[in-house]
Amino acid sequence: MKRFDVCTDTQLADFNRAPLPGGETHGLRVLPDGGVLVTSGAVVSRLDSTGALVQTYRVSTGEPQYWAGVDLVGDGTFWAVNYLSSNVYKFDLTTGAVLASFTTGTPAQTVVDVGVSPGAPR
Repeated sequence: MKRFDVCTDTQLADFNRAPLPGGETHGLRVLPDGGVLVTSGAVVSRLDSTGALVQTYRVSTGEPQYWAGVDLVGDGTFWAVNYLSSNVYKFDLTTGAVLASFTTGTPAQTVVDVGVSPGAPR
């Protein structure tokens, strides 16, 4: 993940210390502790504030996985989109457990992002 200082117009060192385990990067959200949650192909990765990989998330449904969009709920959970199935999953940030999921009803490879609206039912 590239970093850039817009104030000094300077390219900084990559945020991640090592290549992400899932491949290319798509969606990302900055966590309250300065870490980052990033969809990186085959997994969703969580990096700490120093850029070290601390956890990966995936589902054990047997469906092919290619993670695209991600959004934080604010209560220690997040939603992520599996682009290959167009299914959406809610994960516990700490344990990695899948807490909820739904099928969008659209064909595979049509859903690329998810957004959580503050105040919406959880």
